[in-house]
Amino acid sequence: MVSDTSGSNRSVVVVANDMLPYPGQPVSGSGLRAWGLGEGLRGRGHDVRYAMPAASANAETPRGAEGPLLYELQDLRAVLASAAPDVVVFQHWVGVGAAADLDVPVALDLHGPLMIETAYQRRSDVDPAELAKVKLDAFRRADFVTCAGAQQRFYFLAWLLLSGGDVTADAISVIPVSLPPEAPRHEWPAQEVNFVYGGMFLPWQDPSLSLLTLVSVLESEDAGRLDFFGARHPMYPDMETPLLDEVELRLKDSSRVTVHGLWPRDRLLEHYRTSYVALDLMRRNTERELAFTTRTAEYLWCGLPVVYNDYGDLTPMIRDYEAGWIVSPDDADGLRELLRKIVHDPAEVRRRSANAQRLARERLSWARTTDPLDSFCRDPVRRSRAESSALVAGRRDADVWRDQLVALRSTRSFRAIEPLRQAYGRLRRTVGGWRRR
Repeated sequence: MVSDTSGSNRSVVVVANDMLPYPGQPVSGSGLRAWGLGEGLRGRGHDVRYAMPAASANAETPRGAEGPLLYELQDLRAVLASAAPDVVVFQHWVGVGAAADLDVPVALDLHGPLMIETAYQRRSDVDPAELAKVKLDAFRRADFVTCAGAQQRFYFLAWLLLSGGDVTADAISVIPVSLPPEAPRHEWPAQEVNFVYGGMFLPWQDPSLSLLTLVSVLESEDAGRLDFFGARHPMYPDMETPLLDEVELRLKDSSRVTVHGLWPRDRLLEHYRTSYVALDLMRRNTERELAFTTRTAEYLWCGLPVVYNDYGDLTPMIRDYEAGWIVSPDDADGLRELLRKIVHDPAEVRRRSANAQRLARERLSWARTTDPLDSFCRDPVRRSRAESSALVAGRRDADVWRDQLVALRSTRSFRAIEPLRQAYGRLRRTVGGWRRR
């Protein structure tokens, strides 16, 4: 389905909070998410430009009119004001405050549970209460909200409610991680079955059992290979990931594994399209349950059937399309047997490869998924701030409400009903005691 394009095309700035997939540059999940939203809007006729943190740019990042607007967070407001777009789309809530006083419609896209990710980092210099305030302010400022998956939507609805948003309306539209309608042409090399694993090291991700089980199978069967494209996040080299650091050392010791580090996305996709299977199996936790895993969408798009978790928004899609294999990340024995079968059955891998690209084409193409955001950009209805009534208030608001309550208690009417209110309270406690007995 394609949305109504009778409205005007708009100039849109998509604000990314991480590196974008320009040629020669590695990319993160949030960067790919921002790119998918922007290119989906461009495909609908909108004039799209990206803004990206200056710290994420490298020598390969294009400059000038062909490149992104580079910003420091404290200067983002000035960058947006200078660009003067019709609509601003923020990929995540951290920078939304920059548009707080700009007269421009704002769409807020939520790709994952950033507060939960931060909790896994256990940083002493981060105050969760302050982060929550920034997040709630972003929800209050947003005129339109999207997220990547149905399970995420329930999580973010709670934040919308706390910010004073109207959860009785059709609040928070779901736009899955999206990729181009035209998938790469998958080619089958003459080599033995190889697996790929790609992604930056993050403390809330634990693929250790799946990776070590795979290496054990490859070595015991004396067949198959693993290409490992993983490393620490280049923007956060001090982020502690001891588990993945240890796994990497074990992988380097195996003759059946090649540890490549991070590759630019264009080069990485070229390797994916000539590989067999992706391993994307991680232990379950609160962050993983809510994540709509970007790397998985790319695997499927490139024709790689995926060994995937038995939880998450992508799980039923992969199962229904037979675009991979669903397994519990805690079932080492079941996983070992499955991996043995995959290593020795390239014909089944080829069958599921075709299914993987069909899933991506039918469910994860930005030509099909961008309708809600496109509709908002064409008719950007502003949210009335006067109608917003936050359930969680800042200290200043709390002080005002306390003063108003004190003033109310001092009125003659309130004093007149106070004996009745106290009698009602005693009656409820008495009845409640009888019920408990």
